[in-house]
Amino acid sequence: MSATTLALVAAGVAGLGTLYVKDNRREKSRRALSFEGCRGYLENERVTLEETGYPKVTGRYHGTEVEIRLAVDTIQLRKLPVLWLMVTVQRSVPVTGVVDIMTRATNSEIFSPHNDLPVALPLPQGWPNEINIRTDDPQAAGPVLDKVADHVQAFVADNRGKEMLITPRGVRLVHRLCESDRGHYLMTRLPRFDGDQVPFETVDPLIQQAIAVAESLKDMPNDQAD
Repeated sequence: MSATTLALVAAGVAGLGTLYVKDNRREKSRRALSFEGCRGYLENERVTLEETGYPKVTGRYHGTEVEIRLAVDTIQLRKLPVLWLMVTVQRSVPVTGVVDIMTRATNSEIFSPHNDLPVALPLPQGWPNEINIRTDDPQAAGPVLDKVADHVQAFVADNRGKEMLITPRGVRLVHRLCESDRGHYLMTRLPRFDGDQVPFETVDPLIQQAIAVAESLKDMPNDQAD
């Protein structure tokens, strides 16, 4: 290879490196504004920037502590990266263990404790076949599933509901927001989510669903809450 060719190759590599750095900076700046459409809706609003470049928003929604964040999932093989919207209501729930209800589980959901829960439960009659349920307290899980059955059906109806996590400290819903732009990901191997600018109209129904799930469990039998 001639010196001229080597120089051209080196210049091309350097140019790609510069383009990569600039694109990465632009992406981080854009991600930081993802929840601008949600600002001002929560009382005592607090915004912190996470390692992914996406912000996390916490505050109070009609007296209930709420956390809103985004999780980037690049683990699934042969699929484009997915961006998950995670909405958590933090309030005491009278259950003795953790119940995790997951749709289309792949065993690669790094954002979830699903695979670490020791017991897989049979699917209740009438529930969608794509749901998997795991818990660390199978005796207490049955009454929980009875209480939340209607909420689960509503949550997964649009095929975007991914996970309903119920713990003594609250309820978290995980919603499939969007996939990475295919061309950008194939060229750079960095995900870019053109749908990651989240309006409060997307978040609000999820907050209300999570609160409704927690409310449905507040009258659990005393032996479940002890």
